[in-house]
Amino acid sequence: MVVAIVLILLIIGAAIVGALYSSFLAFYTNFGDTIAYNKAYYAAISGLERAELVLRYRLPWYQGSGGWLATANWGEKADHQPKDFGYFFTGEENGILREIASRTKRIPATGQGNVEWTLVTGDARDYNKLDYLNAENFIFSVDDLSKKPYEKGGRTESQLTSFSGTIRLPPFLRRDGWFEKLNENDDIDGDDINNDAMVDWSLQGKYDWDDFQIMSTRDINYTDKKIKPNNDSVIRESRINSENWAVLNFNNNKNPFSSVGTGLTVISAKEDELKGLNFSQLTNNTKITDKKFRLSLLNLLTSTNGLIYPYLEYQFSFPTEIADRFYKITTIGKYGNYEVKLLVEKPTIKESILWSFTVIF
Repeated sequence: MVVAIVLILLIIGAAIVGALYSSFLAFYTNFGDTIAYNKAYYAAISGLERAELVLRYRLPWYQGSGGWLATANWGEKADHQPKDFGYFFTGEENGILREIASRTKRIPATGQGNVEWTLVTGDARDYNKLDYLNAENFIFSVDDLSKKPYEKGGRTESQLTSFSGTIRLPPFLRRDGWFEKLNENDDIDGDDINNDAMVDWSLQGKYDWDDFQIMSTRDINYTDKKIKPNNDSVIRESRINSENWAVLNFNNNKNPFSSVGTGLTVISAKEDELKGLNFSQLTNNTKITDKKFRLSLLNLLTSTNGLIYPYLEYQFSFPTEIADRFYKITTIGKYGNYEVKLLVEKPTIKESILWSFTVIF
């Protein structure tokens, strides 16, 4: 009898222990998975910090990678060693990788535009916004890749024989006649001329180490209040209204809208030398350094039905790679069976309209 009772108690105890074990087993397994995932996540964060450290020393157009997987380099250049992370790298599948890319032949790259998803229609993801707050800058003076990742990079110049771009009204707002075309018959800026200037462009840099700025020209006959189309090179309402976009071509001309005329305003101590050059000679010139192309909005984009467009859309193409508008940083952290991937975009340059101006004496 006693033996039977003991056996019954043992069976009951075993059942209780089994139930407790089975209930805690899933928790224990999940707890282990959580630890592994967190290690992979923070490894990816560490890779991001490594990338940020690299960019403290490098210029736009920099492109490279680094990392460590177990006992081998992971990427083009390893920029840290296993000893930096203690026992983290003892496992065969443990590692950290960072990759940085900032080159492109088109701004923005296909599908990489910054128009909000709620305002996207058609090919709008292939365009960036030009808004009232920020000037858009394209950098033609880029990083010299001959240096190691944590060494201060030198500078080299993108030599361009030409480049072109499109500036347009947002198709999403134009659909179904919601927003109409820009109002060419109203004088917004008070200069007594209708068909107002909407977008300004400029090419900036150094010519023989002297600063220069080449700007779009406003060429107006104020007597009869007419614009001189051969020399006027600012982007006006009528150009944007034409098929809903303005096409700019910078090649062997001096006006992006015309093969004739001058269309340039030059601000430089060497104005006479620069005035004789066309765009191809300016952008493909070894005497010119620190080149940058800039776009900015000048006036409110008022439609004929009284609505104000919040932005324009733009896209530019180049024959050779230039610095992208963003550093595209990819980092991967691996621990055991877990891999965490982070994608971050950091502006290569961003300039506020409020702090961008030129004083002409």
